[in-house]
Amino acid sequence: MSNRIGVTLLIFFVLLAVVPLTLVGILALNVAENQARLQLASQLQTVADIKSVELQRWFDDARTTLGQTFVDEIQRERMFNVLSQDRDWSRTLVQLNNYIRVALAAQFTYTELFVYNLKGDVLVGTEATRVGTNISSAPYFSPSLSADYVQPPEISADQAAVTIFITMPLKLEDGQIVGVLAGVPNLEGMRGVFARNPGLGDTGEAYLVTDKGNLLTPSRFEGHPLLQTVQSTGIQEALSGNTNSSGYQNYRGREVFGRYQPVSFLKGALMVEIEADEAFRTLRNGQILLLLATILSTLLAIGVGTGITLWITNPIRHLTEVTQRVRGGDYSQRANVQRKNELGELGISFNQMTAQLQSLITGLEERIAARTRDLAIAAEVSKDITTELNIENLLARVTELTAQRFDLYLCSVFRFDEETENLSRAATSDRKGKQVSFLESVKLPLDAEPSLIALAARTRQTVNQGNVKASATYMPVRDYPNTQSELTIPMILGNRLLGVFDLQSDAVDHFKPDDVKVLTTLAEQVAIAIRNAQLFTEAQVAQKSAERANQVKSQFLANVSHELRTPLNAILNFTQFVSSGMLGDVNDEQIDALNKAFTSGEHLLSLINDVLDISKIEAGALELFIEEGIQLSEEVEFVGDTATSLLKNKPVQWKVEIDPNLPPITGDRQRITQILLNLVSNACKFTSTGSVTLKAVWQAPNVLISVKDTGPGIPLEEQNLIFAPFQQAKLGLKHGGGTGLGLVISRRLAEAHGGRLWVESAAGLGATFFVELPVVGNPVPVTKEA
Repeated sequence: MSNRIGVTLLIFFVLLAVVPLTLVGILALNVAENQARLQLASQLQTVADIKSVELQRWFDDARTTLGQTFVDEIQRERMFNVLSQDRDWSRTLVQLNNYIRVALAAQFTYTELFVYNLKGDVLVGTEATRVGTNISSAPYFSPSLSADYVQPPEISADQAAVTIFITMPLKLEDGQIVGVLAGVPNLEGMRGVFARNPGLGDTGEAYLVTDKGNLLTPSRFEGHPLLQTVQSTGIQEALSGNTNSSGYQNYRGREVFGRYQPVSFLKGALMVEIEADEAFRTLRNGQILLLLATILSTLLAIGVGTGITLWITNPIRHLTEVTQRVRGGDYSQRANVQRKNELGELGISFNQMTAQLQSLITGLEERIAARTRDLAIAAEVSKDITTELNIENLLARVTELTAQRFDLYLCSVFRFDEETENLSRAATSDRKGKQVSFLESVKLPLDAEPSLIALAARTRQTVNQGNVKASATYMPVRDYPNTQSELTIPMILGNRLLGVFDLQSDAVDHFKPDDVKVLTTLAEQVAIAIRNAQLFTEAQVAQKSAERANQVKSQFLANVSHELRTPLNAILNFTQFVSSGMLGDVNDEQIDALNKAFTSGEHLLSLINDVLDISKIEAGALELFIEEGIQLSEEVEFVGDTATSLLKNKPVQWKVEIDPNLPPITGDRQRITQILLNLVSNACKFTSTGSVTLKAVWQAPNVLISVKDTGPGIPLEEQNLIFAPFQQAKLGLKHGGGTGLGLVISRRLAEAHGGRLWVESAAGLGATFFVELPVVGNPVPVTKEA
């Protein structure tokens, strides 16, 4: 603690000296930096304005020079005649070409001059290769027909040369434009404007870039030739039409402060930059001086602060050391602080507190040990009773453990009967854990007087009577007259009264407040255990009742199905006899009616068989007749005949794919065929177009059979529903027919063979049912699902 106080004081002194100086310095530097930035921005703007004016002046001079090309009136008139009159001017054009070459040689502003008519045909020029060509597709052609125009820089494909065209329309005296005079300026003059960098120090420069970011003027620095493509934030801003002064990283990757602005008539940008290190060198020097002043102030504050801190913290350090020894358990330690101030008073108070603490801890340790023992006992009792679900054994165990572990004279549990509103003694034990039997059967009404037990139940409040001899509410126990104090705790779960936990001691005022808390918690655990035992008993009774009801239901269904099937078979046989004419002549209409009756009877017989099968499965009475060497191809052929008849008059193709290496399997042939028939019948029933495919492959050690259709499919949320008894998917309900038992029975039969049955499907994508059967069967009993 003293070390932390010393550090805090030292930090305080350092901050007191350093913070004001730092704040003032930072404020001053901030003001200086702002001023420096404003001054630098103004300086760069001035340079940019000068460069912009000089650039504009150079182009104005270039236009003036271009306009003086035809100062000779005779040549000028010849040129206008050629442009305005359509005739053979061959001789005149020779004279004009000679004249314009002389005019080009007489000045240094242009490297090429030429004249073209309003169709773009070059009639006169200093370059023979251009004369006779048509430039109507050139970017400068259309703008040049109406006014003076400067063509923005045009970079060659190999970026080796740049060209700018300056044009001037040639007008007759009445203002009619008859042609255009164009020139290619020598850009060295323009670049000379940017060769000088006054006011930009050692690292500053001004330069032009094209709309593609090419250097139009020389860089001040080596390694960056003309027409090189360069990029920076400032260039991007200027080419976007923005004008501003700010800091950014230039095309050389150096931090600069620059002025950027667009040059509209060149569609380029004018950049004026200077490196930040040079621009703000004075400001950086000020920052270094501030840092040195701060360091010196810090060192001085540390020296002064250390002396004051030691004078204050030495007594505190001593108190801290004594406190740590006391915390370690040595309560005899005392502080020795000889100061006539607050620290001395603190030492005296500390010594008094330590003496009191020594006395209190001794008593507290004894109380903690007692409470820990009680809690451990309560936890032990709770743990034992939670595993007992027989309510009589549970209550006997509760009273035995509680009486023994808490050394009680008697411990009893009274159960509450909600119908009679009586409390009856359920179990009682003495301190040896011996169960106590009473001759009389104790039943207490809620309004019984005198009775601390009835009082606790009636008020639903714990009653702690420290001296029962002085209580008019106490009811003595004849065979146990030595009770001196009694604690009765109502056992309540939610709002329901389950009984009363009664504890008696042969000592006066035995149950202290801490004892009451522990025993109340134990009573709550006992109430939960009692309720759990009750619920377990009720659940057992309900389960047995449900099982008996289910067996009766299954037996009933089996008997009814059997009784229905016997006469139905006779009806079907009789119907066949009649329709075949064995009992007399029948006409076609009668035969059709009898066939319909026979079909309906067969459907009813199928439903009865399904109900009989599921009844046997539910009752655990369905048996499999196992045989070896079953050839699935034979069963598939039989199933195929059924599928063919079901798909008659439907545009659905029946397909069979049997693995030639398919081994014979072991199982109940009739039940395996029943599974396949059920799956194929369902597929044929729900498929209106497309195909139904039965496929069987060998996947050791099993045979995998699949029935795939192109029907409407089964949504994912309904796929579990179809395997529940008497349940069908929405589509099945829509088509009608069936009991919803076919797939249930098929899955149980597959599982009885040691295999499984499942479906893969999605709405609108058909369905595929899979049956996996072991080649060497290991049949299991067919029972209802858990």
